Amino acid sequence: MKAEMRAMKNLDLSNLPPRRKIEEAESPPSQSHPRLHLKIVDPEIKEAESLPSESESDLLPGPSESYKLYFFFWHVFSPVRYSLYEVDVPLPFPPPPSKAVQDDKIRNPTPLSPILQLKTGKYADDMCCVQLGSMLYFLGGEMKIKNPYIDEDVKKELAVRDVFPKDVYCFELANDHNYRELKAGTAMNSGKASPLAFVADEKIYVIGSSRWDSDENFAYFEMFDPKVDNWIILPNPPIRNVNTIWVGHVVVGRKALITALLPHETERLYCFDLDTHKWANTSIPDYLGNFSGDTQFVEYRLYGCYYDTVAALVPLEEEEEEK
Repeated sequence: MKAEMRAMKNLDLSNLPPRRKIEEAESPPSQSHPRLHLKIVDPEIKEAESLPSESESDLLPGPSESYKLYFFFWHVFSPVRYSLYEVDVPLPFPPPPSKAVQDDKIRNPTPLSPILQLKTGKYADDMCCVQLGSMLYFLGGEMKIKNPYIDEDVKKELAVRDVFPKDVYCFELANDHNYRELKAGTAMNSGKASPLAFVADEKIYVIGSSRWDSDENFAYFEMFDPKVDNWIILPNPPIRNVNTIWVGHVVVGRKALITALLPHETERLYCFDLDTHKWANTSIPDYLGNFSGDTQFVEYRLYGCYYDTVAALVPLEEEEEEK
């Protein structure tokens, strides 16, 4: 179960000292959360996810600004596979309500209606969601047309499709609510199993998980440039036909650091250069424990989490090209 919320800025790793170390600290007891992705978008929705910024203050909103928070839920046992919710977030935050007001809101919650719902069987399971500018993109995943929760009206329209469809769907957030609709976007070159997507340089990068018996020519990694409306195939990661699920990422300067979950619950960190489009060896320990959750980069430390443990990797050594 995953929640994702971030503001990115360009950071330079070139002057970091060549040290490496795994630090672990116990975090507060974990709580159960719904499986979701969440995004913050400003009211005019003009900014891309990777924000060029010179200082921390550049990321702070002005006194009269507000944001919208988008939750993308994946329902496991339901005729509705996905729901998208929109929540207004005033900034600065209002003062906290009294305990009596809080208790009343808990007893009498205000219902929140989804702004988009996608039916089970009509769309692939385990799609990922990524925001670029004012557009949300839904892509990747695996088709399962024998799901017992598929509605009868959907069953009548079911057709033979690729197990891992290439389809991409777009949802324009800048439109008025009455004119918002899901539209088909430019398809990828190949489908993506359990995909992970991120934004850098106003482009979408998406990488699919792998299987040991996959075709060597299968395109796991692609980049979408909205200016030319085209998907470009990128070099496959050096995974050597090992079952791999991508579980976390962070963009630091000109590097994309991506965490992979390998067999026997071991993790490994991969580094992709956004300028040379080459994969590099990050020279970290073979076993990267407790990085199976979301990954964040804060003050020259790369943080990951797994259950009730938080791990920090500080700092990364200079990378070497993967042979």
